[in-house]
Amino acid sequence: MIRYHDLHKKFEENVVNTFENLGVSVKVVNRYSYTPEDVANADVVIPTGGDGTFLLAASMINDNKKPVIGLNSDPNRSEGYLCLPKRYSTNVRDAVERLNKGDFTWLMRSRIRTTLLVFVGETLSARVSHLQMRLNGSTENTNLKCSGICISTGTGSTSWHLSINRLPVQNVAELLRLIDIDPTEGKDSLATVLSDIYNKNLIFNADDRRMSYTIRELISAAVWPDPKGIKPRGFARKIEIKSNCFEASLVIDGGVSFSFNDGTTALLEIRPEDALRTVVF
Repeated sequence: MIRYHDLHKKFEENVVNTFENLGVSVKVVNRYSYTPEDVANADVVIPTGGDGTFLLAASMINDNKKPVIGLNSDPNRSEGYLCLPKRYSTNVRDAVERLNKGDFTWLMRSRIRTTLLVFVGETLSARVSHLQMRLNGSTENTNLKCSGICISTGTGSTSWHLSINRLPVQNVAELLRLIDIDPTEGKDSLATVLSDIYNKNLIFNADDRRMSYTIRELISAAVWPDPKGIKPRGFARKIEIKSNCFEASLVIDGGVSFSFNDGTTALLEIRPEDALRTVVF
């Protein structure tokens, strides 16, 4: 643990020195001392870490004017989907010089107000979540019993959304056998190719103005859902969820939780003014 801490601190020091050598004033804060005042006083926020650090930094940026640019401090152990490409982790100076020259493109990541991923459901995972759901301003509620609902932006579609909906090669192979095709499950097999195509199609653009919702383990039996017809996965521009749960939570970006018990309602939508200003090279 000490080794990885030292690795991160050396990376952080390298980032600070690189900016200061170009005449840029830098203030370093950690997750415990980071405040809205720091954001207000900064021209740009540079989280050094992984996606979790990026999300924490972004959580205090409440408009689409303040840029946030992530640098992955440990690319060998962290994917850092939200950070600059991994090659800049070993060449910070190149990244900073490109930023200084304006050699980049703005990417306005859509957010559900100021978050990228929302989960609603019972806190106890073994308990059924009873929820009411309305899509795109509909006046009709759909009563659901499920294991919770995950709502994602395009940015969040590379994480939990992808994991929940991923189609395993094994499932594709079993479907092919049902139509008298005897597939293998190797690297270049038909089942693997079809699975890869399906899974890649689950990811959508970070600036897409739609949200993707996934109803986990939707109970489709007898009177549920009521009325029938809702798809367990789809897109919407506006989602309203009302809780009929016993002890539920609304969780933002996997880190911040709010009580979401019986009678509580959440309205989720994407607005252009809430977009997160980031860069791509």
